[in-house]
Amino acid sequence: MSEKGGHIRQTLKETRERHSSMKCSVFYTKEPAVLESARGLAWYFLNHIPDDLVAYRYLIFIQRDERDNSASAIAACGLLVLSAALSVGAPERRLFEYAALHRSASLAQSYTTKTVPESNGILLHGVYGKPENNGVDECAIFGDYFYTELLLCITASWRLYW
Repeated sequence: MSEKGGHIRQTLKETRERHSSMKCSVFYTKEPAVLESARGLAWYFLNHIPDDLVAYRYLIFIQRDERDNSASAIAACGLLVLSAALSVGAPERRLFEYAALHRSASLAQSYTTKTVPESNGILLHGVYGKPENNGVDECAIFGDYFYTELLLCITASWRLYW
């Protein structure tokens, strides 16, 4: 196994664990403190997103460089989970759902490989290793994974599997 391959697997594992941990906490516990924390994170994310609704790399909102399509897919899926966890009358419920659907539409319209049949992925413009100039402006498996999860959240009767 190459050093790069091992690093990719470790990065995917850590990302999946962080993503699933907050998502599962919101979904399964619905504890007020967890929901409040998730709401705060959601509002921070929504208030720091560029016009095309796709986050900047590593969610460093001050530095305007490459987009992070995987973070946007993760956030949209999280917004759907948070929306579903809020009570029906919660004022933010529809807003979070609407925000998730608009991020999904932005990714589908401007970041998919639908017009690039020779591509080896689903989402364009991913970034894997900016400091090493490795995997910059390419498809990234983790972006494709979380985008696929987002599409399942939207289109299927989908339940968390972790």
